[in-house]
Amino acid sequence: MDMNKILQVLLLINILSFPVHAQQRINDLPSRRIEDDSSLRMDLRDSWFNEAPATVLDKRSENHVLRGGSRIQVRTESSGDEFAIVLARELP
Repeated sequence: MDMNKILQVLLLINILSFPVHAQQRINDLPSRRIEDDSSLRMDLRDSWFNEAPATVLDKRSENHVLRGGSRIQVRTESSGDEFAIVLARELP
């Protein structure tokens, strides 16, 4: 395959993927619009982050509202022998 054909294929892939990338940009928030959640993370330190894993995995999800009105759900997600504590923001 010559270089011209490769460039044509790459251009076609780029054009076809544009709607996907455009939709992702619509859903992105500028970082200046994301409210600081450090106070919530500090409040959750003992009850979620420093707690025994078995205790955290038994917890139900919790909903919190930050000072500026942003809503955040705190929950665990697990896969195999790993788990994560997730702070999921509600999109505006």
